Amino acid sequence: MNLTLKESLVTRSRVFSPWTAFYFLQSLLINLGLGYPFSLLYTAAFTAILLLLWRTLPRVQKVLVGVSSLVAACYFPFAQAYGAPNFNTLLALHSTNMEESTEILTIFPWYSYMVGIFIFVLGVIAIRRKKESEKARWNTFDSLCLVFSVATFFVAPMQNLAWGGVFKLKDTGYPVFRFAKDVIVNNNEVIEEQERMAKLSGMKDPWTVTAVKPKYQTYVVVIGESARRDALGAF
Repeated sequence: MNLTLKESLVTRSRVFSPWTAFYFLQSLLINLGLGYPFSLLYTAAFTAILLLLWRTLPRVQKVLVGVSSLVAACYFPFAQAYGAPNFNTLLALHSTNMEESTEILTIFPWYSYMVGIFIFVLGVIAIRRKKESEKARWNTFDSLCLVFSVATFFVAPMQNLAWGGVFKLKDTGYPVFRFAKDVIVNNNEVIEEQERMAKLSGMKDPWTVTAVKPKYQTYVVVIGESARRDALGAF
């Protein structure tokens, strides 16, 4: 009886800890910073992962929080304008030069940068959190966090299996894992497309040009605020 009461008090203290609210806010902002729509499910699940890692592997938790916060802080302005990483954003990354990259930074509103700085500050606070002097024992709250986070990991793959007949663990909806997958997959597609275009450009045309003296000369004029280098191929 005393053991059960003690575990319930520990669980209650963990749930209502200020750090629980802190990690929830941080998970929410990381989700938005990576370009994905708000999801209460994945925000709560990522919070559970951070709480569980802090109890078991605090150093791993700090690395995860630090990297996620840094990437989300830097990508937040782009996320509000262009969304999550896709083929076009990765194509722009490959094709845009430094001058165009610096110019694009001026089109984002100032408050997007402020939110990005806020995400970064939260990451610094989380990294600087001091480790507990006494290692806590595994309790019911830890078990709930583990079960909930693992079950959430399979939500998106199971939905894809039910609707499309395909089950892949890489299709998980966790924003951090999803961001990494989207960057890798779309980057590979961009590289393959560039290689295909380079191969096509090296092929000899099967048709010949007949020498004529046309009455009119044809000119193509592109009018716009700017002509992005990565968009010229589409034209």
